[in-house]
Amino acid sequence: MKKLVLSFVVAFSLLLAFSCNKKEIIEFDMPYTTDIVLPVSSFTAGTMHTFTTQSIWTRAGELFDAQGTNSDIVGEITYTKFTLAVKTPTTGNFNWLDQIRFYAQANGQPDLEVASKYDAGADSIPPNVKSFDLKFTEANMKNRFVENAITYKIKLLPRNVPVTTTLTLTHNLHVKAIK
Repeated sequence: MKKLVLSFVVAFSLLLAFSCNKKEIIEFDMPYTTDIVLPVSSFTAGTMHTFTTQSIWTRAGELFDAQGTNSDIVGEITYTKFTLAVKTPTTGNFNWLDQIRFYAQANGQPDLEVASKYDAGADSIPPNVKSFDLKFTEANMKNRFVENAITYKIKLLPRNVPVTTTLTLTHNLHVKAIK
């Protein structure tokens, strides 16, 4: 009987100790929008082209502060949206594009393919569209988006050469932190 009571007291004490040490989970989104001017003068139809965007300021510190967190307690940053749209020309569409891939580049990190769209099967770019969603990675982007800036290396395969074109990239990241 004493062993049963002692076991109950120990179990209750452990339960009380662990329940008092609750961790707060903080979740929020980090939205980004940036314009990309395509270097069409260097494009050749049917040839893969690679170029890098200008730096996109992450504002990570500012966004973390606003949510009462910091990069030390962030566990995961993942994409929830990755959309590309034609900004100019206003009558433009993506009929000229066969495929596109985005690689995240951040200081001290290897390139990582984060989004793509191919002109094949279910993943194809619909005809005459001005915007489309890309298939994005589920990889943890923490080591890239806690930096001050990120760039994207873009690889695209045009089926023909478009006129001077500006695209708008919209992507959203979901942050999970434990405090």
